[in-house]
This record gives sequence, C-alpha cells and structure tokens, in this order.
Amino acid sequence: FRNAKMENAQVGETSFTSPDFTGAHIRAASFELTVSPGAIFDGANIDGTDFKSASLDRASWKGTTGIMSALFEMATGALPPGVS
Repeated sequence: FRNAKMENAQVGETSFTSPDFTGAHIRAASFELTVSPGAIFDGANIDGTDFKSASLDRASWKGTTGIMSALFEMATGALPPGVS
C-alpha cells in the first residue's frame, strides 16, 4: 500500500499483519474495526480517516499528516502523538 491513493476507501472489519502505508494518501477512508498490528503510516496523509475501534498495536506514525482530523474513537494500541 506504499504511496497508494485511498480516498473514501472502506477497509473496515479486516485483519492485516504489518501493512505498510508509507507515503499513502488515505483521505476520508474507513479503517473501522480493522486489526492492523505493526501498521506503518509514516509520511502518510490520513486527513478525515476513520479508525473507530481499530486495533493498532505497534503502529508507526512518523511524519504522518492529517492526524487531528482523523477519528480514533475507541481505537487501541499505538495511537499517533497527541491522540489519547
């Protein structure tokens, strides 16, 4: 998924192992109820993306943009800086 364009993508209720979204443009997508241990979002734009109830253990967010407009309600694991 490196450098992928994923506008309005619906990938909810899916299980990935260490997916790499480095540099991806993931705008207004939905990862609701997704299990993604080891996910890499380094340098990705996640503007308006929904991670509601996602499991993001060991996720990496270096240089990720759009974090403040993304939804992390009830998400667990390694959330981005500034998200609790």
